[in-house]
Amino acid sequence: MTSQGVAGIADQVDLLESIPQLAWLAAADGTIQFFNQRWLEYTGVDVEAMQAEGVKGIVHPDELALIWQRWKRALQDGTPYEIEYRLKRKADGVYRWFLARAVPVTAGGSIISWVGTATDIDAQKRSNENLRFALEAADVLSSALDERAACQNLARLAVQQLADWCLVTLADGALQHRVIALEHKDKTHLQPIENDQRALVIESESELGNILRQGIPALFPLFVGRINGMQTHSLMIVPLASTNQKFGALVLGSAYSRRSFDQADLQVAQSVARRASEALQAARLFSEEKRTAQRMRFLAKAGETLFQSLDLMENFENLGQLLVTEVADLATVVTIENESVLRVSAIAHRDPEKIALVEALRGERTMSPERERRAISALRRHRPHVTNNIRTTTLERTARPYLLETFKALGPHSAITIPLHSRGATHGAIVAYYTDSGRTYSDDDIPMFVELGRRAAIAIENAQSYERERRVATTLQEASLPTLLPTIPGIRLDAVYKPGTHEAQIGGDWYDAFTLEDGSLVVTIGDVTGRGLQAAVIMGKIRQALGIVTLYERDPAKILNAADYILRQRWPGEIVTAMVAVINPGRDSVRFANAGHPFPLLRYHDGSIEELRSIGLPLGLRNMAESQPTQSHELASIGLLTFFTDGLTEWTHKLPEGEQRLRSILETDAVMHSPAAAHLISESCIHGGAQDDVAVLTLTLGTLERWSFAAENAKAAQDARQEFRRYLKRLAASSDEIAQAEIIFGELVANVVRHAPGAIEIEVDWTGRFPDLHVIDRGTGFKHMRALPELLSESGRGLFLVRRLARRFEVERIPGFGNHIVVQLPTERR
Repeated sequence: MTSQGVAGIADQVDLLESIPQLAWLAAADGTIQFFNQRWLEYTGVDVEAMQAEGVKGIVHPDELALIWQRWKRALQDGTPYEIEYRLKRKADGVYRWFLARAVPVTAGGSIISWVGTATDIDAQKRSNENLRFALEAADVLSSALDERAACQNLARLAVQQLADWCLVTLADGALQHRVIALEHKDKTHLQPIENDQRALVIESESELGNILRQGIPALFPLFVGRINGMQTHSLMIVPLASTNQKFGALVLGSAYSRRSFDQADLQVAQSVARRASEALQAARLFSEEKRTAQRMRFLAKAGETLFQSLDLMENFENLGQLLVTEVADLATVVTIENESVLRVSAIAHRDPEKIALVEALRGERTMSPERERRAISALRRHRPHVTNNIRTTTLERTARPYLLETFKALGPHSAITIPLHSRGATHGAIVAYYTDSGRTYSDDDIPMFVELGRRAAIAIENAQSYERERRVATTLQEASLPTLLPTIPGIRLDAVYKPGTHEAQIGGDWYDAFTLEDGSLVVTIGDVTGRGLQAAVIMGKIRQALGIVTLYERDPAKILNAADYILRQRWPGEIVTAMVAVINPGRDSVRFANAGHPFPLLRYHDGSIEELRSIGLPLGLRNMAESQPTQSHELASIGLLTFFTDGLTEWTHKLPEGEQRLRSILETDAVMHSPAAAHLISESCIHGGAQDDVAVLTLTLGTLERWSFAAENAKAAQDARQEFRRYLKRLAASSDEIAQAEIIFGELVANVVRHAPGAIEIEVDWTGRFPDLHVIDRGTGFKHMRALPELLSESGRGLFLVRRLARRFEVERIPGFGNHIVVQLPTERR
């Protein structure tokens, strides 16, 4: 280097020593040649150390890569160098922000050196970061409607702009805070804390808890230690509170950045905390409004559930399912029986895999005798209560020993108990539990559950009142229906009445059949509109009136008109549908009239179906139009008359489907050969219980030889076989054929006994050359084989033998009822 070049460097050194910035000189290739005194005092790094170690250790690690990238580009391009970075101060290890600039010095068109400075911009940088933090926090918090989300967003912004880590706590009672949001620049620090539930609870006795309990802002520019497991260099704690409510705290820490918080930082944190407190208050108000709306929706659903049916246990089961869907993991309804027994009447669990466990508790007395007595006594005080921190020892003291393991497996840890009471009577309780969801009940939940209990108690009262009325109405209706149907040569009568199930009350359906002095058979059937005790009373009176009117009037239309007059006089506004039919003494014709009732169905001997059509207004309305005259129909080719009320065809609420089902049953041969045709029809048409009352009355014209006995009654079966043999001996010509017929009879009965418990109906129809044996059972069906699977096989041998001996063998499946077997016997009449 020339003397002029050395003199030039000396001038530059003098200049750099005189300026307030940190300054340095570098050769054309970037090698550091000089640091001014201010650089040395701040960093403690001289030229030799820099050439040996580089900037690592004095420049913040986050900026290292960018510094080298920019510096290399400047050296390559010869362009000025500029960057903002953090330099560590030797005195305390604190990083401060600097603006670094370097420009090339040229001579003769070539770069001969670089002159650089680093200006402290930490205050400006912090001010900008603080302002950005305050503005972004205000923007995020202004739209926050969820408490947890607001806290998480606040922590995220704090770490982006101000701190190395941040946690937001919410007061959890007077003695502790719970960490609701946690952020760290280094995510690896989060998982150990988040996985340790104890680290998320700040007890009042801890160092941080003691500071939080004071409820005032705290600044620790230098804080050597750890907070909740996080290394901390500087710390700020700012309360989150409104005028009359304390929410929690905003805790900000610096760590590897070595930033020392100051009063300006604290003021910004306080400003943000005020906005956060306002946001938390708004979020809690919104959350409370939301919870109120959810509770109202839940109570509305619960009300619908409790009152959608008059079957109380069904409603309680549905309520349990609703509870575990919305506000519980496990829910039970316990009821008090005989003043001293507490039994689980309904139970549900949120987790389908726990269903087997809860089913073990259904119908059980789950508490030890002493605990059961104390629980019933507590329920009678009608005070709801919340129980938290349910421990295994509590379960051991409370549960019956054989149910203890079930309770342990369910793991309840929080419960709310709501007594069910009304008019001074205590019915039981709704008990809801949280198990493994981590949630707990508090006193804030009590008002909603109390309202739920009030509605449940009303539902219990309604169900009890309904049941009392139903018992009275049922008794009245059963007393009003005929106890016996007349026995008439040439006609087989059968009738059935089925009260509605589920939400239906007792209706006003009836049937009746009786003979007159001249031998005529009168049939009436009808349905009172409406339900309950009133309908049952009207039904009994109208049925009785129809019977009395026939003593002096034999015209069905006039009989209905007389009943209409009685109804309008005694119960104006009530409506009754009815049908009256009178079969003449010769049993070859029927006269009939209708008052708005479903048309009876006629089944001809050839299997065809026809309606016994007749129109007319219902009783109660017949004065509004001219009465239709009585009609008649010949019965010579009719095999079956079926009278019914609308519950038979409308039980699915699809009338065409119900009517088609009825017709398909009437088209079967089984209905003609059953001694209980009405029962067969009703059970085949209605599956799972009728929603409405159903009355069916059938008249089978013509009588055949028949036997009926229970499959379990071996003596009755043996007697029937002997009677069958005597019957054949009277009419059959061949003893061999009689023996074959007896074998068929015995094998059929034996097969039915094995596969179809219940009543067995057997009938012989010998109107043709060979007799047809009809067997009707209640079984699920069976297969008959044309050949045995093996020569010595016993399986199917009986039916195989029947098939070989019989002239014809058919099996007709009766949906919803059983089987109809038809066998033509190999026996000719004498």
